[in-house]
Amino acid sequence: MVNILLLVTSAALAQRNSRAEVLAVSAAPEVDGNLNDWVGGLTRSFSAQDMQYELAQDGAYLYVAVRISDFDRQIQALTRGVQFMVNAEGRKRAGQALIFPVLDRIGFRALMNPEEGMEPMEMRQAALESVRSIRVSALTHLPDGPIALGNDFGIAAAARLDEDDNLCVEMRMPLNLWGTPSLLSGKTFAYQLKIMEVPSPTSMTTGRTRSEPGHWGQFTLELN
Repeated sequence: MVNILLLVTSAALAQRNSRAEVLAVSAAPEVDGNLNDWVGGLTRSFSAQDMQYELAQDGAYLYVAVRISDFDRQIQALTRGVQFMVNAEGRKRAGQALIFPVLDRIGFRALMNPEEGMEPMEMRQAALESVRSIRVSALTHLPDGPIALGNDFGIAAAARLDEDDNLCVEMRMPLNLWGTPSLLSGKTFAYQLKIMEVPSPTSMTTGRTRSEPGHWGQFTLELN
């Protein structure tokens, strides 16, 4: 019976890992919102939220790039943020997360409500000029909440509009969040990517809320 259980467990793990794409070491993209240095382009998609995205790792950091073409989704991403969450156990469960962009709300409102006689700035550009921080969650060495764009934790993010009027977002997380990078080769991670939103109530009596489901995937690090 023990041997059967071991075989079933091994088969289940092998099946789970077989669905994970291998993420090999590649050249590090510059985290500046310009996606031209992502060799091969953005090959993955999350059609429910009209985004294309790609993952990469350079042996020290994990990167994600997102391109959003729909205007309404761009506004949602700029005002609520894009969440990139990673579960080190390879399961569809909560894990360590970054949310970006995070606006300075007071500054954003000031740009959108200029003094009389001034033309209001275009909303997306006003939002981009109001980005001040990255929100982190479940990182062991940091409290949940905003951190500065220029920080000493190896975390980075940037956003910009490209020449085709797409909103482009890049984020970077250090691999040492999950242990010594050189020892992570072969480890399978699960990730969730989504544009955040204000949850809407599904029942006026229970007060339960509904939020858009995120896009889940898996990758296996190849570091050797």
